[in-house]
Amino acid sequence: MPPATEFCATCEKGPMSKAAMSGHLRSKAHKERAPLPPVEFVQSESGDRESPAPAVNPAPTSGTPAILPELRATGNLRNGERSIKLLRPVCYICNDGGPNTPFDWVGRCTHDPYVTSVRSVVLEPKWGETRPDGSRVQVGTQEVVTFKPHPNWAEITFSYKVNSAQGPSWAFNKGMIPPDELRSPHFPFGIARCCQFKGCYQQSGLREYPQTAYEGIPAGWFCREEEAALVMFADDAETYGLLLVPSDQRALRARNRQLREVLTSA
Repeated sequence: MPPATEFCATCEKGPMSKAAMSGHLRSKAHKERAPLPPVEFVQSESGDRESPAPAVNPAPTSGTPAILPELRATGNLRNGERSIKLLRPVCYICNDGGPNTPFDWVGRCTHDPYVTSVRSVVLEPKWGETRPDGSRVQVGTQEVVTFKPHPNWAEITFSYKVNSAQGPSWAFNKGMIPPDELRSPHFPFGIARCCQFKGCYQQSGLREYPQTAYEGIPAGWFCREEEAALVMFADDAETYGLLLVPSDQRALRARNRQLREVLTSA
């Protein structure tokens, strides 16, 4: 795997590989944060100088990323696997899957491609007249339709044992972005990062843990020490597959001892 030596000073992101940097520079979030290029006039066919299009104000870049109450921690802590939570672009107007879809359609899309409005229908009763004893007669029901913004989440495994840890780079090349880079009318300051344990979307109480057995690959951000230890244990070729299954209390204590040793030796 090529070393992660690239750093984006505009977005304060990095380090990342050259492939990941290439995808990041094409992302919508970077283009909104980057300074506007100098104005250049274009010479028309008639020889007259054409005026440039008016500049578009960039999205706000300061504020607190959103913490979503529906995102919670996982209860499955049997096997360790690190997965990066990203947002994938979806727009059936700008990208209909046809052969003429431009490669950089994400940067041109103006339809909030990283957030989907989910339709929710609730049936509410319709009441008639109130009787003298206080009771009411239901005369029918009515549909109340609401729309709630739902980020397009994607979990990308980040481990040398899966695609040689190239998963995040490939995802960035496909237009995916970290949630804190999102700039949306629903989330103007983005969404706070999530825990990087597989299936865990906890956003509060995260802590960055030291690197794994592979040089240059950090263990990542986790909401519990046990998650970090499981990832380190799984990434180490010498201990992979040797983690005890907690079949009883004795095996559970031995398993916890294994995980503590991994954390203290990191």
